[in-house]
Amino acid sequence: MSLSEAHKEACARIRYLWRTDDPAWMEQRKADFRVLSKAVWSGASAKEKAQIKRYFLKGEIDSYMPPRTKFISTPYDSPDICKWHFDSECFSAMGRLAVLGGFIGCYDSFYRGVFWFEQHSESFINGVMCHWDDFLSGNYPEKIHREWSHVMWCRTFISLSIDFLKGDRDSALICRLFDFFIRAFETPPNMKWESKRVTVPAMFSVIDEIPLSDMSPDARQLAELMGHRKDDILRLWNLYYSNDD
Repeated sequence: MSLSEAHKEACARIRYLWRTDDPAWMEQRKADFRVLSKAVWSGASAKEKAQIKRYFLKGEIDSYMPPRTKFISTPYDSPDICKWHFDSECFSAMGRLAVLGGFIGCYDSFYRGVFWFEQHSESFINGVMCHWDDFLSGNYPEKIHREWSHVMWCRTFISLSIDFLKGDRDSALICRLFDFFIRAFETPPNMKWESKRVTVPAMFSVIDEIPLSDMSPDARQLAELMGHRKDDILRLWNLYYSNDD
């Protein structure tokens, strides 16, 4: 699928982010691509991997690229440019939904092994997710696809939290996103929870069963954050979700 002229123009506006005239930057970028190529894009076809490599190294794109791949491959240098890119013609409304929903679930594994993880994630949190209340209230109209639901985001957060607390998943972002979870969970739901396995009571059962001393430092921090807000979280669960069919 070829790109629209508006999409091409938006891509051209951020091309400066790729410091292709800096040999040291390019060498590091190539090394990062080798890491992510094995860790993230190992299942991509040769054609897909070649497209990703061109964009990752030089910012060159001439056809459709999955939004999460495009997002993770853009070397943002500030929250403002991250927000501008997110809102631009580079992403459709459905694409923004994929980026917003996918950030919590898989971006930490994308970044593993590359030094710019923290800066990139902070650019997204401070550039895009600082508008979280607008997403929750529906005041971010045509930018986000109508299928957006904070309930799905909360369910993903709880699912990841359960795995994280058990030691089955390593996430560099879960504690960083706790306050966003609370604000979303406090918002009246626009759909059912639709999971009998991934529930708030199940998460607190894990916290009760595993001694804090057996948890990793980050998992212990999450357990303590949840514990401090346990009464509020359970009250909201019983108010909004416990009677779901």
